[in-house]
Amino acid sequence: LDGVILIILFAAPLSGLRPLTLFQGFALTLFLCLLTAIISIVALLWGLVKHRRPMVLNALAGAVIAATPILIGVFVLGPGRIGAPPIHDISTDLIHPPAFSAARKLRSAGENSTEYGGTRVAAIQRRAYPDIQPLLSSLTPAQAFARAAQTARRVGRRLVNKDPAAGRIEATDSTPLFHFTDDIVVRIQPRGTGSRIDVRSASRVGVGDFGANAARIRHFVHTFRKTGNAPVQRNNALK
Repeated sequence: LDGVILIILFAAPLSGLRPLTLFQGFALTLFLCLLTAIISIVALLWGLVKHRRPMVLNALAGAVIAATPILIGVFVLGPGRIGAPPIHDISTDLIHPPAFSAARKLRSAGENSTEYGGTRVAAIQRRAYPDIQPLLSSLTPAQAFARAAQTARRVGRRLVNKDPAAGRIEATDSTPLFHFTDDIVVRIQPRGTGSRIDVRSASRVGVGDFGANAARIRHFVHTFRKTGNAPVQRNNALK
């Protein structure tokens, strides 16, 4: 099982298999390891009760071997992401999320819809990621649009649509391990003499995302704020 884990992790980019298939194999292997570890622990306790030294040693070795890939899986996913909520669509605007345009044509029939999940998803996000908020900037919408496009390129996103008239930028990104493809849309709107920037990131497949979309938005926001000299502030009042 340890070998299967390593093969999945390191051969994933070369396998040609769908990311979801690779992840399902990864999850199944971890489940089998967990089951093996539980059986080994039961055998270990039984051996201790019956004072059977060979059984104890074998069960201990089995538990250690089975626990190793589980620890690898936790390390790969990140301890902080194990408890991520079962949602895959994250937005800085939970009332009127930025709408996808190009992404609708890029997604196949079997993939997640680009339509937002509504109040249920919004409520879960508020509890899990209260820091995901819109940006308010002193930049004009045109300046904010240019910086957003520059930021998307700096953080390695592949731009698929730029619409200055609509104030919308769309891009795609893939996760580093299993290469899941996710879609990102940035919306720039005028606000007084400045602008408001909203970001939405959504996975094409899967129910949950292990916090990947929230992390992507945080990275974009952080980079946007550091790009250029115009002041940008996070709006803590808008939810």
